[in-house]
Amino acid sequence: MAELVLRDVTKVFKGGVVALDHVNLTVHDGEFVVFVGPSGCGKSTLLRLVAGLEDLTSGSIEIDGRVVDHDPPRDRDIAMVFQNYALYPHYTVAQNIGFSLRMRRYPKREIEARSQETARLLGLQALMDRRPAALSGGQRQRVAMGRALVRQPSLLLMDEPLSNLDAKLRVAMRGELIRLHQRYGTTTLYVTHDQVEAMTLGDRIAVLERGRLQQVGTPEELYRRPCNIFVAGFIGSPAMNLARGRLVATADGVDLVAGPVRAPLPAGWEQRWPGLVDRVGRDDDGAELVFGLRPAAFTLVPSTAIDPSILVTTAVTVESLGDEKNVLFVPPFGAYQPDRADAGSDAEPPALWTARIDPDASVHSGDRVALRLDLAAAYFFDPHTEQAIPAESPAPALAS
Repeated sequence: MAELVLRDVTKVFKGGVVALDHVNLTVHDGEFVVFVGPSGCGKSTLLRLVAGLEDLTSGSIEIDGRVVDHDPPRDRDIAMVFQNYALYPHYTVAQNIGFSLRMRRYPKREIEARSQETARLLGLQALMDRRPAALSGGQRQRVAMGRALVRQPSLLLMDEPLSNLDAKLRVAMRGELIRLHQRYGTTTLYVTHDQVEAMTLGDRIAVLERGRLQQVGTPEELYRRPCNIFVAGFIGSPAMNLARGRLVATADGVDLVAGPVRAPLPAGWEQRWPGLVDRVGRDDDGAELVFGLRPAAFTLVPSTAIDPSILVTTAVTVESLGDEKNVLFVPPFGAYQPDRADAGSDAEPPALWTARIDPDASVHSGDRVALRLDLAAAYFFDPHTEQAIPAESPAPALAS
């Protein structure tokens, strides 16, 4: 096991393409940290830099207090699991698992003992004489993991190891990874583009966008207290709903105005969001902001209800998932779109909004629906800096 420290890690490829931009992070001994972000954000490049498969442009990498910037991969005491398994097709499972030990000239008896122990932990004992062509995708992945774990490295790197598996097997393998980490306690860096995978696996999650580290924290921290619009829209499934609006003072308090919807902020909002006080205007001239609502922050009400705080729209589609039902719709005020030249990237918030309703509710695609917004569960952001306007309370409450 080892502690990993990244100091101002920067990687610029030929042509001036910035893959990583001054990344700083400490991964503690025995920690499981997941790097997540859209395609092209620099996740795999970061892993390859730590492994020594790419050269740094600037910055430094320390493993257990030792700077390894110029050390070859074999001297870093790391093991890596690749997305495509990278098994030797002419070797058996036993030979693949024990390969790294043979390269380090371990005694034959120790290679066999450690390979058998690793195979037992991974449920591969009955497959030791097979070759990769005779294995399923999940079995190949376990062999690749066994080859990495058998060395008992100080640092384990995993580059989207589950992306080639079907949905059911991915869930099973996630549980396997958690069990193995608890068993070995190896410091692990795990790369994925799947934020659900990140939320279920990581002790902490590091969110990357365009080569920059956006936020690092526990799954709960990232979900409850996203630091900016990107993290808010990326973490959570379904994604957070985002739109532009204004705060307008009324005789009874303050309303959030977005298109035809005019919903009052909950009592005590000044203490809850002190950063909103200076953004309140009159007669719809309040400063613009971005607000966000998780899918659970909606309540389905009768379509006959007449109230400006109720959002009335048409269900584009309805996702019935058994224990929950999601209504996808186009909000009457339009979904948030960032003011950036790259607004068309895959990090862009979705055009459709999602509301989670009672799974027994009789709602179908094309139906007119009325939804009450629970602003006690709202998030607010500055539209220019895209940073969160923090709440005093530790986390926005979920709609009941």
